[in-house]
Amino acid sequence: MSVGEDHPHRRPRVLVVTTWLPTPASPVMGSFIARDIQALSGIADLRVVHLVAPHLDDGVRHSLIGDVPVWRIPMSVRNPVDLIRVGGPLRRAMKGADLVHSMAVSTLRPLALALGPSRAHRLLWIHTEHWSAFAGDLTGIRGRAVRTEAQLQRLPDLDVAVSGDLAGRITAMTGRSVEVVPNIVEMPPPVARLRIDSGRPLELIAVGGLIARKCPFLAVATVAELNRRGIHARLTWVGAGSLAPDVMLLASAMGVDVRLTGAVPHDEVARQLATSDLFLLPTRAETFCLAAAEALAVGRPVVVGETGGQASFVRPPAGRLVGGGDERVWADAVEDVLSKSRGLSADEIAAPVRRSFGAMRLAVSYSALYQRLLEGRNPLWEMG
Repeated sequence: MSVGEDHPHRRPRVLVVTTWLPTPASPVMGSFIARDIQALSGIADLRVVHLVAPHLDDGVRHSLIGDVPVWRIPMSVRNPVDLIRVGGPLRRAMKGADLVHSMAVSTLRPLALALGPSRAHRLLWIHTEHWSAFAGDLTGIRGRAVRTEAQLQRLPDLDVAVSGDLAGRITAMTGRSVEVVPNIVEMPPPVARLRIDSGRPLELIAVGGLIARKCPFLAVATVAELNRRGIHARLTWVGAGSLAPDVMLLASAMGVDVRLTGAVPHDEVARQLATSDLFLLPTRAETFCLAAAEALAVGRPVVVGETGGQASFVRPPAGRLVGGGDERVWADAVEDVLSKSRGLSADEIAAPVRRSFGAMRLAVSYSALYQRLLEGRNPLWEMG
């Protein structure tokens, strides 16, 4: 009995598989995927398998994201034995599903091994990619490794990327067409901007890992350049990473006021954004740059690196894309954006992003993609 004939309104049964989700040991990792799962639960019956890295595993095997059940299975992406071992649990989890929806590149290899080369049972497979390495430098040894990983994108029936920039890069590496469904942007109400010329310091904020690709040293140097110009500025960096001690050493040497919050819950990120004047992130590459979108959503102007998905939503007068590593150019951009956005309210700054990146838009987009897959394989979509 075909679902299309007698059960036209049955919600698809979807198994989500991901290596990225928050755990107590890493409460921020994959929080954007958790938001996607909550949105998708409105259009599909979901179950989730979280292939959790052993060093992030707290021993809990079953949990919930909203009302969606999550089965946590330890797996190291660097251990070939683990990649094979999880095949049995994954095949058990697939029973009764209409399709599997993988999220993040590191899920592709274990899923391919679980499904087998023949794909005998032909479970429909959609994949969403977030990996920032695809948006970075693809030269040298690391670039070759990234391009090799990209070939795994050929395995699913349908590929999705979170930005047009990322989709184009994957297509260039694989020759496959890639759909675009942007991330959900968390949207607390815009918060009124404070007067910058009130004698207080200019509050700059960055959100992201303290890693080389995010260029925190350049952010510190930019604040130092603003100070040299007579603009009393200070920087709050929300996020953790191995460069934290070196960032503080550089800030001390340059006489820059820098505060590192470490990793914080998402509602605290929103609070920190609301107390800032401008978002500054001199990143070399991003897939979507969710942090920049969230800053705009609370009504804060942004200055951010030019490479990545942020190019689709960062634009004047409340935003500027900058390339290169010259702190003078970055300081120029900060001054320019502050000047041009001075007359804009928080609501006016937030409006374009708030129209474009809501949970409903993501759910509607994936509902159409699920339906396209299921209608294309209608004989395989049978009631269990």
